[in-house]
Amino acid sequence: MGYDQNKANRLVASAWDRGVNYFDVAPSYGDGEAEIKLGPALEPYRKSAFLACKTPRRDAAGARQEFEQSLRRLRTDYFDLYQFHAVSSLEDVEKILAPGGAAEFFARMKKEGKVRFLGFSAHHAGAALQLMEKFPVDSILFPVNFVCWQEGNFGPQIMAKAKEKGIARLALKGLAHTTWPKDMPRERRKYAKCWYEPLDDPKTARLALSWTLSQDITSAIPPGEASLFELALGIAASYRPPGKSEAEEISALARGKEPLFRRILLKRQPSARGCRAFHLLFFRVRPRANHPSAVAPWNGNRSGADPCRMALEPRPRRRQGRELGRAPLRVPGFAEILREMQDFSFAILFDFDGVLADTEPLHWRCWNETLRPLGLEVSWEEYQRHCVGISDREFLERLGRLGNPPRTVEELLPFYPLKKELFRKQATAGGLVAAELKGLLRAIPPGRLAVVTSSSRQEIEPILQAEQIDQRFGAAVYGDEVTRLKPDPEPYRLAMQRLGVTAAIALEDSAPGMESARRAGCEVIPVRHPDEVPGILRQRLNL
Repeated sequence: MGYDQNKANRLVASAWDRGVNYFDVAPSYGDGEAEIKLGPALEPYRKSAFLACKTPRRDAAGARQEFEQSLRRLRTDYFDLYQFHAVSSLEDVEKILAPGGAAEFFARMKKEGKVRFLGFSAHHAGAALQLMEKFPVDSILFPVNFVCWQEGNFGPQIMAKAKEKGIARLALKGLAHTTWPKDMPRERRKYAKCWYEPLDDPKTARLALSWTLSQDITSAIPPGEASLFELALGIAASYRPPGKSEAEEISALARGKEPLFRRILLKRQPSARGCRAFHLLFFRVRPRANHPSAVAPWNGNRSGADPCRMALEPRPRRRQGRELGRAPLRVPGFAEILREMQDFSFAILFDFDGVLADTEPLHWRCWNETLRPLGLEVSWEEYQRHCVGISDREFLERLGRLGNPPRTVEELLPFYPLKKELFRKQATAGGLVAAELKGLLRAIPPGRLAVVTSSSRQEIEPILQAEQIDQRFGAAVYGDEVTRLKPDPEPYRLAMQRLGVTAAIALEDSAPGMESARRAGCEVIPVRHPDEVPGILRQRLNL
């Protein structure tokens, strides 16, 4: 939109030459301008292109009117994908599925061969879950964004349901960062076509889009700005999944930002085995042909197989900076409620550090107590900012440089056993696991609970015993009991095998842990801090 026809033709031709074969448009884009200009621009490539269109009309008559108008404007006689546009409420779902609703027209068009696949776009979790459950869609166009995932816990439950049903996951908002400041006038925004603030710095944009592409999606969609579209194509051409250090950068980039969308989870949502879940003006990008999320080119057969193909997934990191010395909470009445829940159809699997307990404050205190005689000490704020998520050797290297005089890591390594023993004594004194969480664990049937940790049995089992919750777990998988650690699925598969279950929910706070659980077929619930876990359990178990 906003370009003359010649410029639109050049943009489409350039995109096609660079491997883009998926184009998406809607009659509401530019009040019809996008369709009018895309039609002639795409005409030379139409037989080989995958063309998607949408309608916001919820009634059959209105949907038919827009469908026929879009066909004329786009100079075609069929759509590869036709979608319910912007499904934003449960009321929308009711209207679509009601007698005389748009769903009747959609089904008829597919039967007549005028549409190959049916789908919808949505920003509302409850509406998305209902529509996938009640109507046989082939795809969902939905935000898969690192800030929404980490700060809003928004997206994974929708991706899980889509994968469970074999529905293609088309990811929106890969380059979105946060909302524009509320007091910023529209004319002052750097990108007029973006209602949110995008990432345009090449480094941070690469981190964000690589995160989205690493999820179990079919394709990803960039913002409607030419410069951002070009940036996204460049990133996709050299895509590689984020590593551990990049995952930490992504988490830091998201921390404290206002997500565009927040999670809305329906009560008693059925558990799902497996979990997860490009656009210039009107365009959608197909990633490189050798990337697992690439959409296969159509071979000309309108009744061809579903174009979906699946890939892999992320990490919202736990929140730091909890108040030290916080008093434990009591949980009156929960035991009686939970004892009624004997018919679990799934298991609940817990990572230890960052989920059941937050050991970082204790590690900080033990390091300071051990190294204080050498004149080395780090504040809690500095520890949170620079020392969480790195190895002990990296920590000692960083701390040694702060000494006066500076200390080498070889000088400091002999103090590691002293710190380790101090940590063991204090960790087994009790108080690491909140009383509220222990009350819930003691009420849930133990045959449905397990601990899955990369730490050794020698480190973790004494803590579980000191907290008097070791008997609450029907199984425990330790890092020294498996041949391959997270992100390999072996630890979670072994836990499910020991519990004798085929479906499980995994509570995880790290990228490798989430990947491990998902690859094992678990539904994953991201955890930013152990304080969140009781609330997560209450919500997920419909308490």
